[in-house]
Amino acid sequence: MTVVDEETRALVFSGRDLWRNGAFAYGGFLLAPGGVDNDGFNLKVVLSGGVYRYASGDFAGDPPGSLAGWRIVGIETTAQVLPAFASSAAISK
Repeated sequence: MTVVDEETRALVFSGRDLWRNGAFAYGGFLLAPGGVDNDGFNLKVVLSGGVYRYASGDFAGDPPGSLAGWRIVGIETTAQVLPAFASSAAISK
């Protein structure tokens, strides 16, 4: 007799955002040893990063020393590890 386990235990995800002033991308995975539809331990790992540039506004009334008129350029990277315990008891039916 062969037992087939069709329970989903891992999910992989990714995405991106592109526009004229920058680009960002993210990806990660979710592990649920007991299955994603069941109560129990979950571990989510997310990695993201990107670059952006823009000119800050020059508004009347900007205080002296503000960044009005400056060109802002940046790079962002983030790594998150999010352990959790999922429980359907918190969800009202």
